[in-house]
Amino acid sequence: MAKTKTTTEDPLEKQLWKTADKLRKNMDAAEYKHVALGLIFLKYISDAFEELYNKLKEGKGDYEGADPEDKNEYVAEKVFYVPPSARWTWLQGRAKLPTIGKDIDEAMDAIEKDNPSLKGVLPKVYAQEKLDKGSLGGLVDLVSTATLGTKEAQSKDLLGRVFEYFLGEFALAEGKKGGQFYTPESVVKLLVEMLEPYEGRVFDPCCGSGGMFVQSEKFIKHHQDYYKKNNGKKLSLNPADHISIYGQESNQTTWRLAKMNLAIRGIDSSNVKWNNEGSFLNDAHKDLKADFIIANPPFNDSDWSGELLQKDARWIYGVPPSSNANFAWIQHFLFHLSNNGSAGFVLSNAALTSTISGEGEIRQKLVDSDLVECIVNLPTQLFYNTGIPATLWFLSKAKKRKGEILFIEASKIGFMADKTQKALSEDDIQTIANTFHIWKNDPSKYEDSFGFSKSATREEIQQKKYLLNPGRYVGVLETRNELPFPLLRSAFGVMSDNYSTEAKRLEKIIKNNFNRLGYKDLAEISYIGINSKRLLELVNSIYTHWFIDFEFPYKGGSYKSNQGRFIEIEGLELPDNWECKELQNYCNVFRGASPRPITDPKYFSNGTIPWIKIADATASTSIYINTTKEMCTELAKEKSRFIEKGNLILSNSATVGIPMILNLDGCIHDGWLSFDEYNRITRNFLFFTLSNKLQYLTAYADGSVQKNLNTGILKELQIIVPTDDLIEEFDEISQPILDLILIGESQSIEALIEENTI
Repeated sequence: MAKTKTTTEDPLEKQLWKTADKLRKNMDAAEYKHVALGLIFLKYISDAFEELYNKLKEGKGDYEGADPEDKNEYVAEKVFYVPPSARWTWLQGRAKLPTIGKDIDEAMDAIEKDNPSLKGVLPKVYAQEKLDKGSLGGLVDLVSTATLGTKEAQSKDLLGRVFEYFLGEFALAEGKKGGQFYTPESVVKLLVEMLEPYEGRVFDPCCGSGGMFVQSEKFIKHHQDYYKKNNGKKLSLNPADHISIYGQESNQTTWRLAKMNLAIRGIDSSNVKWNNEGSFLNDAHKDLKADFIIANPPFNDSDWSGELLQKDARWIYGVPPSSNANFAWIQHFLFHLSNNGSAGFVLSNAALTSTISGEGEIRQKLVDSDLVECIVNLPTQLFYNTGIPATLWFLSKAKKRKGEILFIEASKIGFMADKTQKALSEDDIQTIANTFHIWKNDPSKYEDSFGFSKSATREEIQQKKYLLNPGRYVGVLETRNELPFPLLRSAFGVMSDNYSTEAKRLEKIIKNNFNRLGYKDLAEISYIGINSKRLLELVNSIYTHWFIDFEFPYKGGSYKSNQGRFIEIEGLELPDNWECKELQNYCNVFRGASPRPITDPKYFSNGTIPWIKIADATASTSIYINTTKEMCTELAKEKSRFIEKGNLILSNSATVGIPMILNLDGCIHDGWLSFDEYNRITRNFLFFTLSNKLQYLTAYADGSVQKNLNTGILKELQIIVPTDDLIEEFDEISQPILDLILIGESQSIEALIEENTI
């Protein structure tokens, strides 16, 4: 008997997204989101209107004698009035007409006229020529299949789920731009669970699409027992009435998303304001003192007009640098907190340790003023708009545990929600939140957890020079001693017979090196045939294990396990005889220069010399630039910075902070930086040092449209330099692996050339 195949039907939001995304065709996701979400919102208010309209028309019970066209009847029931020419049934009947775009725009206008709270909110983008009207009609038909606004649908939060799912998918589709309007749900949920906004004024001065407010409302609904327990014999209130929300957004289209997102949940958004100057230049809530602030401000924003605000009254703890808004946001939050208020927000990890332009002094004053309550280090890959590691900060003006800060190291938790993005599970969120609440509210039950959480006193923080990264306090879990790279065996490939004698020679050297250093398991792996990405991960693992974890080879073991002596330099605890100085002490840094094809085409006609672009780096899958699509002439070479094969360069424009090694001679333009005259350090050591400084390089890049890294900032970059013999050892172990990468890539390139692919 044949087995019956069972299938699980996708939830409504996923079904709608799959079809809607197909109908998008070639339209940019940033534009299409307003098309799709506007229609979903229109369907919602039309459903809610139709349901009440039919009850009023029937005229039974409380609705006896009611006029279904009386707008006041809908105001009383908190339902948007929809005029006849905007009702979904009318629009659906016109879905196949070429005028459907114009009809929808007019419907949006009509709804705004009859509902003042929606004025300027609804998108009128449907009549534009580039929007295919056949696809638009198909989208209308698709949305027609979902019932979103009825009481039953609202009780199941169908629209909320659809709207939130679409926001997340559009953020994913838009990549970096998606982070401007959407904070991943698990991050928002963790912030809210830790802050517990049971009642009071909730403020988000960079509110995006309103996710912080939505999650606050969900939190209240999930904690009904709190209100029953604490209300006593007082007047019974809807828990949602215990909070009022205040917000500000500088992007008008994002503000519209927020207004719609809140409207579908019945959340009063009258205090969610828009102006294009933003919170720093034009504070829309100057007199607000909030009980809770929940926010995800732009990471390391250099375009915040700080130079215009040097004497602003908000800078109580120090003037933030005009090149980075991190500490401007922190002080803006504090300015708007009530005397008993608390704030939870996301910031780049750079804010934990930066000492540039007075940021270290501001951070010290925040700690000494007993405002910092908790720091949570998050996993990477949580955010759509950045790969920069992020941290949650929690501030309070009424701390229960005076003179202490709770540090939580959560960078190793989370799961891969898809191929590129991580998320925090419900258990992850509860583990972190419960740790914080026990520490805060029931100290007798709190215990430090080695490698995860630590309650540090102000004296301990002073000893560490007010650097706030949790890893400095919680301790490092058992280090990888015999085999510091446990995933390599299963991740790597197998031996191939098709590689050259040179590749086999390099593999023998690699194995001998690992065997000599005591890494016996690594000495048994077959390295030929492993892809370059994995080999690069191996070398970077060695770098971090030696030069960040300080588990380098030492007297027959690792430095830490052999109780190597540490000394304090520049506020850091470093191994004996190591140093920490600015990069310019160890090499010269130069900016590239060359003509450009657009402005100087004569320098590129029939050229024979590789002209290296940033795109050549982003197109590469490893550390080498092996090919380039542009060639320049000998005349261009005379006006350019010419770099020889084997040298290190660093991207300085658009995609900032990516180090690459040239596998060809070529000219670089001013989007690159180059290095020479190394003193003590080597090219390989500098390559991996810069690779591990990416978050700092990105944080201090200037420019709102296209980022650029100031050469002076790079020269002043503090780097940790070990002893000469250890740098030589690192070169000896890393170079044959990098050479093996190059051999594998050269074979791949030759194959592509034979196929005429490049």
